[in-house]
Amino acid sequence: MTLVNRYIAKINSELISDGEKMIKSCREQATFTNRTNNLEDSYGSCVYFNGVEVSNSRRYLGQKATVGIKWYGETIYGRNEIDSFFDSYKPIKNRWELLLVAAMPYGEVVEHTYKYKVIAMSHDMLEQLVPKYKSNSYVKRIVTNG
Repeated sequence: MTLVNRYIAKINSELISDGEKMIKSCREQATFTNRTNNLEDSYGSCVYFNGVEVSNSRRYLGQKATVGIKWYGETIYGRNEIDSFFDSYKPIKNRWELLLVAAMPYGEVVEHTYKYKVIAMSHDMLEQLVPKYKSNSYVKRIVTNG
């Protein structure tokens, strides 16, 4: 493995770990009541590098929900929603991306209409994480050179 590939693997590993910590922190800060486990089960993080999902980078919270919830006549499950989101995401080439997501479609309603905390705090967490990687000259070279 070349030095560049080892460094890419190191950054991938750090981003996976950072994502897992942040998604757990988001859930700890969330203020909604967990009734079916589906919203909680839809929390996840994933890392992409150079337009491709990094192998084994998906992280989830808690146990998989066993009872779905009706949403516009369809029964949906949190884990299925987060996996569907990650599967359909179109990553950007020539950069790393760390996604923190609560994928249940009603999560936005819970957060914006009812004013419960769900995932919005992730924005601040990601903003605080940027300097850790942005100031790294190797990250800049790898991203610039592909």
